[in-house]
Amino acid sequence: MEKRNWIFSEADKTVVAPFREKIPDKIIDVHSHIYRLKDLGRQFAPYTDGPEIVGIQEWQQQMQYFLGDGKLLSAYHTAPPCETKAHIEASNHFVMQELESHPESKGFVLIAPDTGRDRVEQYLKNTQITGLKPFSYYADYVGPKSEAPLGSFLPEWAWECAHDHGLVILAHLMRKDSLADPLNHLEIRKMCTRYPNARLMLDHCGRGFNSNTIIRGIEFVKDLPNVYFDTSSICEVIPMITVMKGAGLDRVVYGSDFPLTQVRGKSITVGNGFIWLNNHNVDWESYRELCEPVLLGCENIRSLFQSISLLSLSQEDIKDLFYYNAVRMIEKR
Repeated sequence: MEKRNWIFSEADKTVVAPFREKIPDKIIDVHSHIYRLKDLGRQFAPYTDGPEIVGIQEWQQQMQYFLGDGKLLSAYHTAPPCETKAHIEASNHFVMQELESHPESKGFVLIAPDTGRDRVEQYLKNTQITGLKPFSYYADYVGPKSEAPLGSFLPEWAWECAHDHGLVILAHLMRKDSLADPLNHLEIRKMCTRYPNARLMLDHCGRGFNSNTIIRGIEFVKDLPNVYFDTSSICEVIPMITVMKGAGLDRVVYGSDFPLTQVRGKSITVGNGFIWLNNHNVDWESYRELCEPVLLGCENIRSLFQSISLLSLSQEDIKDLFYYNAVRMIEKR
């Protein structure tokens, strides 16, 4: 049984086959990571199991296995969260270098609280840079980074900059309750109201890996027109249906979270949290009679189309999810 990451197996093909003909010809992937391993510091399987250099061409080659040949029009690329702030400059430089030869694509730059607006203004001289990517690794927070509130790694100067330039902020919420945590959703309400021309894109359906957190959390932000949700890495229908119905279909956008797509396994709600099933914590061989694991990108696409089916969405709605919502999000600037 094939259990390797970064290999598109016969089982993977079988899972995505029913959906590929339903995927529109025009796609924008709003959440893709490109990188050189040497720029990242210590990393884990999605990165170390693949090539040492992963640029836009590699992203396109790999993602066509999930989505279909020739359908990926462009993406919003960013570097993965690198280990320390010292790695940020090199990681951003590689993204900008890749964008030069792919004018159809856009990029987000990694920022830390002390990056400062002046440095971001320099990045923005490149008109393909349309967003900012903060992350909890760089939080000004005393305590476990897993419990860092949004305000500790997304400073107000970044909101101001995003508002003035009409940028997208791609944010990965932390804390156990994610969007349902008051330190997160109160910060979102305050800043999205204060800076309405900034667009906040919450990845993974508001980090809804535990479906109950997004069910509770959506109520606090559903009326904010500048909050968007990407569908990346989610492998259950409840988080996707919750943001589509709660925030509205026009504020949900397709994202892959490549190269997390290349990991064999999935994320699932368990109790008051969640778990990632993967090659490191599951002995797949012992389940050979029950299941054959597929890549997370397959699980994600299947869950997305299960959600589409359960909501009886039209082909025009699907086109919005995969392309037009992302275009409108960026064009508001």
